Parts: sequence; structure tokens; C-alpha cells
Amino acid sequence: MGIDGLDREPEEQEQLADLRWHWDLAYEINLSGGTWTARFLGGPGTLSAGSADELRHLIRADYAVRKAAEAAGGTLEMGEGERALRRLVDEGLV
Repeated sequence: MGIDGLDREPEEQEQLADLRWHWDLAYEINLSGGTWTARFLGGPGTLSAGSADELRHLIRADYAVRKAAEAAGGTLEMGEGERALRRLVDEGLV
């Protein structure tokens, strides 16, 4: 199976194309071996998920945390996004 998802099922190809269309300016999104990944282009951080929908939720939460840190005049240090995202997941918000 290809890294770029070219030999994936049509539904997976559509989901990959949709995620890339919405988020390609901020994340490098790939599907390999059943694992969906999104690497933030503006700094450290890679998200991984078992489905396109799960990755979409992770990206939205990660992006919101990054924007909030930016708006507060800070930068997101490595690990902060993961901790914040874990908290959002634990609270059932994503």
C-alpha cells in the first residue's frame, strides 16, 4: 500500500483528499498502513489516528490550542498541544 494513499479504497482516497484540502496549509496529512497522520507544518507536533474522522477531530483540537497560545502571545512548546489535547479528549470535548 502506498504512502500517498493512491492504492487505497475510494472512500479512503476521498477522506484523505478532503482532509488535505481543508488543512494542507497547516498540516502534512498522510495515510499509511491504516494509520492517519497529520504533521504540523509550523513547528513540532504530529498527530496520529485510526480513522479520518478521528484525525479530523484531533486536528481541530490541536489547531485551536495552537491558535489560543498564539493569541495569548506565546508559542506552543513541544508537548503542550498533546497535553491539552489529551485533556480535551478526557473531558469528552473531542
